Amino acid sequence: MNENSSHSISAGDEKMPFEKLVSSTGYKFAAETSRYQFPDVSAGDVTLNRGLCRAGVVPEMIPSWAEESRSEVFKSCFPTTLRRKSPTVDITRPAVGHYFSAHNGICFDAYLGVGQKLLDENHPRLREMVIRLMGYHGLLRREIPTNDFVVSNPQSGVKTPQQVAQLATNLASSAFPQQAPFRAYLSGSGAEAVEAGMKIACREAHARLIRTYGYDVEAKLMQDLGIPVNNEFDHPHDKDLLYVDYPFFFVTARDAFHGRTLGALSLTNVRAVHKRGFPALSRVRRIDFNGDPDSLSYLLDERSLPELLSAPGGVEGVLSEGRIPSDLVAGFVIEVFQGEGGYRLAKTEWIQSVANTCRRNQISIIADEIQTFARTGKVLHPSILA
Repeated sequence: MNENSSHSISAGDEKMPFEKLVSSTGYKFAAETSRYQFPDVSAGDVTLNRGLCRAGVVPEMIPSWAEESRSEVFKSCFPTTLRRKSPTVDITRPAVGHYFSAHNGICFDAYLGVGQKLLDENHPRLREMVIRLMGYHGLLRREIPTNDFVVSNPQSGVKTPQQVAQLATNLASSAFPQQAPFRAYLSGSGAEAVEAGMKIACREAHARLIRTYGYDVEAKLMQDLGIPVNNEFDHPHDKDLLYVDYPFFFVTARDAFHGRTLGALSLTNVRAVHKRGFPALSRVRRIDFNGDPDSLSYLLDERSLPELLSAPGGVEGVLSEGRIPSDLVAGFVIEVFQGEGGYRLAKTEWIQSVANTCRRNQISIIADEIQTFARTGKVLHPSILA
């Protein structure tokens, strides 16, 4: 089912062969494509080759079996962005790169799963590792350290979570040597990664508050904001006071999308359907993406907590004016390349100014790279933005 015929693209009133159109931009189409030697991928009686196939389908009405499968999905699953007009993909037919085989031809997938589609399931090393895990009955065993430390026989070739984490931390250390060393949290989705980043930022902000000002200032802050002590828990090894709430804020950009779990959803700001019927974190503030480079600085009151607590109106007065004490900002969460917000790239001047404000105030920067990781010429896109 390989389709090797050439195809054309309309340019004004003329049709120009694809290869000629690409070559006119200075890109050496023939030379570049000759470098790639892709293996055939077969499933059943269908074979595709990523370097040879061309997209092309026979227009037709949606077959009855496809309509039936869609009805079954809506009956049994909670759909998110799925719609009736979404394509029906037969997962028993082969897929290679952007191409997948359909009953009526070869389709080109320009969406490609976006964030979650990072690994090529046909890559020989990935397939080798899956087969190896199956051989050791480890494919469906726990993947991250929870209640156990995980090790493997070095001769087996099976990798452990800490080895995967070391790959990530080495990449981060190489991209941002001044911020090294790093540690990794392994998660199963983009929203889960954002939630973990938010929790880590809050824990760090609270620890910094205690480390810098002590428990007495924390108590005065809670009194100023009317946050009572939580006496529900009694643990013999945990004697620190527990409060019913902690007044830490997050700042994000307008038109951002960070996920659909409740914490990440509070940062998301694209469509009404993402908000309707869901409770939101109240301590989230937004600035314009690629707006005024000093927009975050204008939002913050950079006086210390003791200064603010002793000033007229206290911390509550600062908040009532629409500003945030910098000591209470846990993190700035940013898509360096907005996805649902319109595929917009952060301008260097804006993001550098915001990042400098964060560094000056020890505010954690959470870069949501679900869209950009290993896709923009660098593994970590913020490294391009310095």
